[in-house]
Amino acid sequence: EILTGFIALRSLRIFKTLRIIEFIPGGKKITKKMLSAFKGVTFILFAFVIFTTVISVISVSLFKNSAPQYFHNAFESFYTIFKIFSGDGFSDVVGEIQANSSVGVTAFAKLYFVLIVFLGTILGLSLVNSIFINEMSTIVDEVDENNDKAIDELKAQIDLLNNKQDVIMEKLNKLMEEKENHLKRN
Repeated sequence: EILTGFIALRSLRIFKTLRIIEFIPGGKKITKKMLSAFKGVTFILFAFVIFTTVISVISVSLFKNSAPQYFHNAFESFYTIFKIFSGDGFSDVVGEIQANSSVGVTAFAKLYFVLIVFLGTILGLSLVNSIFINEMSTIVDEVDENNDKAIDELKAQIDLLNNKQDVIMEKLNKLMEEKENHLKRN
């Protein structure tokens, strides 16, 4: 029984398959950018968890008697609030409150949960998503920047070759003129 936990750790070997990323063109860049995106989102996720915790504690004090199934303690409330953020169970929670409370409390609950959905889903989760997408989009910007540098280098080389070609043509024309002059003299 003691070794059961260690045997379960063997299942972590599945992460070895992530080495396939090395063979994908730009895979290391993508992985690096994903880790950078997670770093950028960490603070927002932390703030989101704190926000959810505060809302959960407030919800317990407001709706413990109206919807004990959902707001019996802070842990159940946290889970309920998170489900509401994801859009799951909003109507069930409001229905339970409506069945066990007055019209005024029900109206307040509807407004309260609409505000929570707005703040949590639209502002919270959308902000996390937009930061993550923004960080990942910088990969395309770097590729475009590298392509622009390569194009500029090619243009510079073409200009250099054109200049050399002009110099060679001038020398060739001078040689041709000298040859013609030499033939005319002889």
